[in-house]
Amino acid sequence: MYSRNLTLDLFKIVLALMVIGIHSNFLSELTTEGYYLITAGIFRIAVPIFFIINGYYFISVASTDKLRQWSKRVVILYLFWTLFYAYFWLKPLTLDVSGLTGVIETLIVGYHHLWYLIGMLGAGLMTYVFRERTRTGIQLALLCFVLGVVIQYIGNYHLMTSTFADELFNIGFTHRNFLLLGFPFFYLGFFIRKHQLFAQTSTSTLCLGALIGIGLLLGESWFNLNQPARTGVFDNYLSLIWVCPLLFLLAMRSQHTTTNKHLAHFSTAIYLIHPFCLSVLTKIHPWENTPMAIGCALLSMIFSLVLIQVYKRVGYIL
Repeated sequence: MYSRNLTLDLFKIVLALMVIGIHSNFLSELTTEGYYLITAGIFRIAVPIFFIINGYYFISVASTDKLRQWSKRVVILYLFWTLFYAYFWLKPLTLDVSGLTGVIETLIVGYHHLWYLIGMLGAGLMTYVFRERTRTGIQLALLCFVLGVVIQYIGNYHLMTSTFADELFNIGFTHRNFLLLGFPFFYLGFFIRKHQLFAQTSTSTLCLGALIGIGLLLGESWFNLNQPARTGVFDNYLSLIWVCPLLFLLAMRSQHTTTNKHLAHFSTAIYLIHPFCLSVLTKIHPWENTPMAIGCALLSMIFSLVLIQVYKRVGYIL
């Protein structure tokens, strides 16, 4: 029976719980410093590492037919969950332009957390284009990443004199999209697999590098926290390009395995269902952010067990 990397599957569950922490503002009512360093800082490794993992296993998509199959699966997954969350984003249809524009925009950009699926699709298509021209691909990926970081910083520090430009740079989708966040990390994962990057690097060296990376991320978060000109939190930290691949490589280096293939679906289910769980908890009681995060994590795990059973019978939803 095919064995999986147990450490990586468990790591993915932890990453999904980090996303819950971000979306529920974990710790924010208890400590500003703790919230900014942990929730708005360390937890930001989650999405980039998910992209790296997807890119790493994209190596099997080596033909147009396989790309078509892969894309079809992502599109079906996106459409299913977009329909599932239609109650939250689909306002009563009107014939005016703004109403229809809002619907089209949501379908293209993705509702809330579903932007990740759009980001993965776009990143995968770009990676396929540059699958053989890896030198050009990795240079483009790094350029896109730096551009995303620059846009994030310009927006958060309000460096644009034009009000329109400042508002534009502070729209999350301007920098948190398939091109500037998805593709860089997705392609990095693909590049690591294709060229067996760091295969000869010792585990102790990877650990040291990861610790340095965590230090850099905390330092970058602390710096931003203490700047009076800064507003908002960050998706695109410069230090993520260092720490995320190293943490991923450490998880991949583990020798612990499992034959439970559905454990891998657990993290996906948590990620996809957690906004629904947040909505349920909000209607039950006006929780503070930290209890909300903990409650959402528990409820999401319960719902995820149900989703996995449904997936076993119908497929496609995870």
